This record gives sequence, structure tokens and C-alpha cells, in this order.
Amino acid sequence: MVDPPRGFKLIRVKQIGKTKNWKVTYAKSEDLSVEHSFQISKKLKDYDIDGYRWAIEWSYETAQIYKTEFSVGDKNYIYVGLDTKCDPNYFGSSLVIHHYGEVYGKGSPFFTKHILEDLENQTMTQLCAKEQEHIRVSKEEAQKNGSYSINYTGANRRDVGPVIDVMKVGKEVISAAKDIGLLLYMTKKTHRIKPITPPPPFDKASGSGMHIETSPGLRKIGFSFLKHRGSDNNISLAKIILNELEFDEDSICESGSASDYKYYMVFHKSQDPKHIADLYKRLIDKVWERSKLFSNEPMDHNGPLPEEDIVQQCNVQISSGNFLIIKYVGGNIRIYKDGSKDAENNSKEVLRAVDNEYGLEIEDEAWVQTQKAGRSVLNKLYERNQGE
Repeated sequence: MVDPPRGFKLIRVKQIGKTKNWKVTYAKSEDLSVEHSFQISKKLKDYDIDGYRWAIEWSYETAQIYKTEFSVGDKNYIYVGLDTKCDPNYFGSSLVIHHYGEVYGKGSPFFTKHILEDLENQTMTQLCAKEQEHIRVSKEEAQKNGSYSINYTGANRRDVGPVIDVMKVGKEVISAAKDIGLLLYMTKKTHRIKPITPPPPFDKASGSGMHIETSPGLRKIGFSFLKHRGSDNNISLAKIILNELEFDEDSICESGSASDYKYYMVFHKSQDPKHIADLYKRLIDKVWERSKLFSNEPMDHNGPLPEEDIVQQCNVQISSGNFLIIKYVGGNIRIYKDGSKDAENNSKEVLRAVDNEYGLEIEDEAWVQTQKAGRSVLNKLYERNQGE
């Protein structure tokens, strides 16, 4: 997946012979008649052209979502994880699993591993969304059968360390951020620091219930989602971005209430205004890179819909496979890969790839919602097919 920055149009991505290199052909929006190109390999995650960053996300040929189970006394524990190496002897990265592995032995028979899903040709964004779905389901099942899910991240971390003078340091962070081109403000009641013009769909024009912010004490930074915005897709994207800021999985703190706001944040362990401002700027930049993948629509977990409600559909072929895009009554979008019975978790990522590889030039406003993006993609494809 190659995502061009604003001001550029992706024309095609083609493998160079049987090598491990690909040629990316593009044009600048100011002159679409002139083609330019550069080469990439799987070692690259981004590419810079005159200060404009191209985001590159490679597909994994194979991956697995697995469930590890074990018992200590009369307590049964469950952990769900993602493995891109498909290692049968890998039981998870949880510190709890590591601890009990040291005590009782690493591997079976103490740990039991089940493969929940085998996946092919999926990007990390797609894989994490699928993992998040299985984690959510496993937690629901654990509550019903009396087991314990250990898919908690940062839940035992205490808000310790020197107290930050919020008003003083907050003003200094806002000033330092302004010096590097990021405009921030502090909320009056909770003293959270937020961007004045956040990327969509975190902006007011896209709706409410999604925020990029600090915690009230300024010690943490990250995301918050109101209950109906906390989809598997949004949560997985938030975690990926925090990981890319060099915070590991166990550093991500989940807090809040399922009936209100859920927070996904990391402790930055700094009182230096310039460091916090720089971290905030990098966070915002990374959200911009994946802005089109976030969704502010109520979560419906991509459940199946009645065939009689189908109003429009189209088959497409892109580098990651063959897909069927379906629009239903009410505007709901479902995308199925290679005849699968399960809809894709991250519809926006597929739609974005279709937009790029088919050169549809979908307008930025359409990417605020999956329904709008899906409708625009289907309409463009219909117009193209009619023209042919």
C-alpha cells in the first residue's frame, strides 16, 4: 500500500521483474501530464520527496490470529494475539505469559494454543483490526464462562512521578508547539491539551466523540473515543500509531468506561515542553497519514446484512487481492475478499487502495465516513464502466 501525500497523484505501483523492488509512478497535481517515479523495497516504511512524506505499508503474505489458554489453580486465563511469523512455539508477548512461562515452562503442555484465523496478504492495519475484533469477542466470552482475559495493556501502571505544574508547563508546551507549526489549546475545565485544527475525522466538522489529547495532568498523550466511536478499526489504528511513536504494546494504557469515553494513551515521562510539543507534532503527523482510515461512524462490527437490501455492488481487483464492494439500503458498506463470508474489518483501507490503483481521485471530504467513501468509489467505478 503506497499512500501519496497531498498534492501528488499515484499512477501505479509495479514490481521490477522478479526483484524485491517496486517502481512507483506518480504525477504532481499541478501538472498531471508529467510522470515521475522512484523505487522502493520492503525495507522502507516511508519515502520523502522534497519534504513530502509518502506512507508505505506492506502486506504480510501470511499471518495468524491465535488464542493462548492456561490455568493456574482453578483460574483459567485467555490471551489473543497476532503472529506474522506463524511460529507454532510462540504463545504471546504478554508479560503475564512470560512470567508463567518462566515458572511453569515455556510452551506446552502448560500453554494451549489455538489458531483462530489464518490470514493472507493483509497490511498491518488490517491485521491489527482483525486482532482487535478477536480480542473484543474473547473478552465477552471470558465474562460469560468465568475465564480471565489478560489482553489488558497498561492497566496496572500508576500515574506516578513528579507532579507537573499543568498551567505553567501547558502554556510552555503550547508555545513550543507553535514554534514548530502546531497550534494547540488547553481546555478550561479539564486542562487537556488538544489541537486547534485536528485531522479529520477528529475535527468538529466530522462530528464529535473522537479526540487527540493529553490527560488532565499532562503525563499521558493519545486518543479518546466515545463509546459508539470505539470501533475495532479505530482502536487498532490508535495503537499502531502509538507503537510507531516508539511506545511498546505494554506501554499503552487503556482506561475509561465502555458506556462513556475510552482512552488509549501512553506515558511520555517528560516535563520538557519542547519534548512534549515535538511528540504531539509527530502524533498529529502520523494521524494525518492515516486520516482516511479512521471512521467516525457508529460501530456495527461489520455484521452481515440482508441480500435484499443490496442497492449497488462492484467487483474490483487490486494488488492485495480481489474484492466485492457492496452498498446496502441505508448506505452501509461491506467489502468481501476472494469470496470470503466475513466482511473486511477495515473497509476504508480497501477503498483507499481502490482509489489509488484505479486513479479515481476521490475527494478528501468523502473519506470522513466509510459510507461516503464507499458511495463515491462505487459511483466512480460505475461511471467508468458505463464509459467503457
